[in-house]
Amino acid sequence: MACYSNGTTLFWHTTSKTILHRYEDSENPLNTIDINYDASKFATGGTDTEVKLYDVGKKSPPTILEGTPTAPKHSNRIYALKFLKNDPNILLSAGWDNVIVLYILLKLILIHDLRMGHTAGFIFGPKVYSESLDIKDNIILTGSFREKR
Repeated sequence: MACYSNGTTLFWHTTSKTILHRYEDSENPLNTIDINYDASKFATGGTDTEVKLYDVGKKSPPTILEGTPTAPKHSNRIYALKFLKNDPNILLSAGWDNVIVLYILLKLILIHDLRMGHTAGFIFGPKVYSESLDIKDNIILTGSFREKR
């Protein structure tokens, strides 16, 4: 899988160097992509602030993962996505957020449960400026931006 700043996502067959499927999101420059470990779904994130979930087998339009009143959606560009290795239904996302929750300005890592179709929770976190989000043994590692040292 590869995503591009023109909104195109290509599903490559690396051995034959052929494109198996092309997905277009022309109004949304993409910054990040991740595929779950059973290769049934992938997600993209970009400048439109939406986490879009695709079903690889169906090749249909994406599902947009929405926020809820208690677990918001992204408010700015998304730069990092990561599926949990041991649960293909859990996806983490992070970016340039400055989300206001209960009148407090927060930077968040959002947790999406794909069975619910919306944000399931969040973790107070960093402002992620690149593809710098990973998880191993239930520990989340991120890179972040700091204005001051």
